[in-house]
Amino acid sequence: MMLAYGQAHRTFLQEAVPDIQRLIDLHTSETGAGPGRRRADIQVVTRSAIVMTCASWEAFCEDLASEALRKIAIRTKDPADLPAEIKKTLKRSLLAEKDDLAIWSIAGRGWKDQLKLRADMIVSDEDRSLNTPKHRQVKAFFRENIGIGDITQGWSWVRCQPDTACRKLDEFVALRGSIAHRRAPAGSVYKREAVTLWTLCRDSLRALRSRSTSFSPRRPAAV
Repeated sequence: MMLAYGQAHRTFLQEAVPDIQRLIDLHTSETGAGPGRRRADIQVVTRSAIVMTCASWEAFCEDLASEALRKIAIRTKDPADLPAEIKKTLKRSLLAEKDDLAIWSIAGRGWKDQLKLRADMIVSDEDRSLNTPKHRQVKAFFRENIGIGDITQGWSWVRCQPDTACRKLDEFVALRGSIAHRRAPAGSVYKREAVTLWTLCRDSLRALRSRSTSFSPRRPAAV
């Protein structure tokens, strides 16, 4: 059964997708679609597409985890039914507070409020736990925040298995880092690389969505 898109997906599809597609279209309009060597100054377009796609991917993961955690907080009746990793993350967060009495904020139904506050924190500038969205970091991020054991195992589609998707994602995030911190990686950044990354993120987000909405109280979290 196909599920309706959540807010994280709508934001990605309505805001990120058009901007990235415009960059790809600009490259084509400036240099044509045929084979051949492109002029050097068009590199700024392909580099921008890589950086913007990675940034959008990171934001999508944060938005999706926040949205899923809010739904868990609303739907779960008993805190005993929460995945162990969510409990651990909430405990660490509260123990890190300067207020010695912060841990008591989970009393009664306070744990629901704390989960919602955690959902807000995930998408705030204060939380930088996913500033390098490679597969290991994405895996840990979803495990710690919404209790999914290994979300990358859902990254499979036609002609692509999880290990391939993880490897490609890591390569592109590393390329993004090279562009962002050194302004230019070793060698050129081609349009096909921008299109490949964009396609990879698009297909991965579909898998992410189905995995992140699979939690149900009194059933073990997805592994």
